[in-house]
Amino acid sequence: MLRRSPRARIPTPEIREWRRTIEFRHTLAAERVRAKNRIRCLLRADGVPPPKGLWSKQGLAWLAAQTIGSDMDRLQRHRFLRDIQTANEKTAAVKKLLDAHARLHHGVQRIQTVPGIDPRRGSWNTPFQEYPAPWT
Repeated sequence: MLRRSPRARIPTPEIREWRRTIEFRHTLAAERVRAKNRIRCLLRADGVPPPKGLWSKQGLAWLAAQTIGSDMDRLQRHRFLRDIQTANEKTAAVKKLLDAHARLHHGVQRIQTVPGIDPRRGSWNTPFQEYPAPWT
């Protein structure tokens, strides 16, 4: 008798794309955090305490208007601010895609009946639970 391995469960193309979208959103969040940490490092190196609400619109405008540090510091700060802005724009586009997936998926709608679960939290875990592990 031949020994055969169990059949692999391959998610549908829609679920695979949904998972990739979630992973891309995590990547964008990590890029934004990295740029913010680099800006904090530049401010600390120049001895400038960051104001409250540094990442608000007013705080980012204050940061863009600063002339402290060397020319290289200003170039880096400008680049990191641009990285934050780009990540924010891409994250907004990805949120629209995730919201569209969440509206169409019954699992997200069901988990949203739990108090405190919004579409983002509901769609974070659902595509990874679509297919149970083969050993269960």
